Amino acid sequence: MSIKLFLKVRPKASPQGEVCNASLGGDYVVTLRADTPPSCLASAAFDAVLKFYQVNNGEDFNVNARDDKGRIVLDTELPDYGAMAEYALDAKRLDSAAPPVS
Repeated sequence: MSIKLFLKVRPKASPQGEVCNASLGGDYVVTLRADTPPSCLASAAFDAVLKFYQVNNGEDFNVNARDDKGRIVLDTELPDYGAMAEYALDAKRLDSAAPPVS
């Protein structure tokens, strides 16, 4: 068993208007281990993207996480960037990662 989440990753602009890692912006589908703590699902999903796309500064992005039913996923704990990467099984960039509409 695994957990699938859909992410929208948007780079932030600095006060000077610079955008770091702009190429990472996009839609992703992420697969996490079944034992991923429910309190940190969104963090684990974003850590998966950072891990698989080799980005070491997660603070440059705004992220929206949804489950496979389209429900927003919010964390009740906020671990450090990268702390949940061990739960990552896969992260794939998609042209459109919109969750299925039910």
